Amino acid sequence: MPRPTPAQLVYGSAVILCATPAMLLAIPEQSGLGAVLIAIVALALGTLVAVASPATGQAKRGQRQRIASPLMTRSSGAEPRLQQTSLRR
Repeated sequence: MPRPTPAQLVYGSAVILCATPAMLLAIPEQSGLGAVLIAIVALALGTLVAVASPATGQAKRGQRQRIASPLMTRSSGAEPRLQQTSLRR
């Protein structure tokens, strides 16, 4: 599984910071257990948003550069292979 990008971390953190106070104000919970449950739900929601948000263009550019490399050719299989030059003359 790839690491999350900085943008994904920011999205997830923003969701946690916005969702937690909103849920604490919307659901007047007096017990500590309720506050812990709200915090767990906010963390799960932030994780879901961070994982579901699209990757940035930097990762896509890296894939394009790797595919467009002149040393890479497609063989009959699906895997790209490097061209091999013969050492015989």
